[in-house]
Amino acid sequence: FKLFSCSHGSTHGRTSFFPLRLVAARKEPVQLTVDIINTHPESRVYSIEVELPRGLALDRAGHKASDRKQLGEILPRQEKRLYYNIFTKAGVDTDEYPIDIVVHEHRKGSTDIEQSFSKRIALQAQNR
Repeated sequence: FKLFSCSHGSTHGRTSFFPLRLVAARKEPVQLTVDIINTHPESRVYSIEVELPRGLALDRAGHKASDRKQLGEILPRQEKRLYYNIFTKAGVDTDEYPIDIVVHEHRKGSTDIEQSFSKRIALQAQNR
């Protein structure tokens, strides 16, 4: 997915799931891979937020539904890859669950956000 584009460059992102579907009966997580690619001609500083809906969690106990990470500086034409394990909570229904990903570009040497880009993806979950 393209997060942002301008005449001077852009920030791109890619996501994938393995396996493609979350099956609650297996009690195994799905791995979400997120790639952030800096195609700007200069380096950029990034952070990322991942938000899960009810029924999904980032930990086996089911308590963590969101995560925020400072990615630091990404050089031009470089990418940063992140992995998230996604678990089901008890009683999850067979359905599509939205996952929100927000990437922030920061001013160098500051926590001030210059731009934010968001993407909603869907994870198919089955209770059996």
